[in-house]
Amino acid sequence: MDTKILELLEEYFDEEFVLVQHDVAALEQLVKEKMQLLGQGLFQRAVNRQPNGYKGSSITCKCGGLMRFVRHRCRDIHTLFGWINVKRAYYHCPDCGRRLFPYDVAGGLGSEQISPQPAKACCLLAVDDSFEQTSRKIDKVFGQKVSANTIERLSNLIRHISSNEEQMRYDVFREKGYDIGSGAVGGACKYVVGKRLKQSGMIWTRRGSSSILALRIPWLNKKWDQLWENKPLAA
Repeated sequence: MDTKILELLEEYFDEEFVLVQHDVAALEQLVKEKMQLLGQGLFQRAVNRQPNGYKGSSITCKCGGLMRFVRHRCRDIHTLFGWINVKRAYYHCPDCGRRLFPYDVAGGLGSEQISPQPAKACCLLAVDDSFEQTSRKIDKVFGQKVSANTIERLSNLIRHISSNEEQMRYDVFREKGYDIGSGAVGGACKYVVGKRLKQSGMIWTRRGSSSILALRIPWLNKKWDQLWENKPLAA
């Protein structure tokens, strides 16, 4: 960062810095809080610099008709820096009634009011921890309050689609020297499934357990970043 900017910031916060100068932990926390506020303000300004999904007065709808640009609509989004307000172009098709916010799709925003980065952090912690524990850790680490219910809904948005037929090609697996014995399968079940789903007091629905496993599998297979590169929240 430009040293002139740092000098201006240091001068601006000088009185507050002096109060905690001899307490490293307090000074670190203070700087973190100031950077978070600055980040929130900068993010707010940066996100609305462009038309955010405006593609002209009309675009082609999936039904074959024309979706008309209505206006820009605002949406509150929870980010790593706090809440910001995003203006996005809104299109509507008078023929089929379909509506579209192109910016939400391109930007990876889903139905929840949360941006991709905190959503990614929430889902990562939920790989091993309960939704309640994840909520508390997000608050402690990032200083952002995300409810356990929101984290559960986020996990349900992620889907790991695979083909059972492809997974059962035992002849191919044997040729490649893969171990397909029941012992290995049992061990995998304990580690992949049991470690997360069989924690004390947990009760799961089929949908909920499938969603969590859809998060654990790419994480354990070291394909976590690949999963999020596909913008799963907007899928």
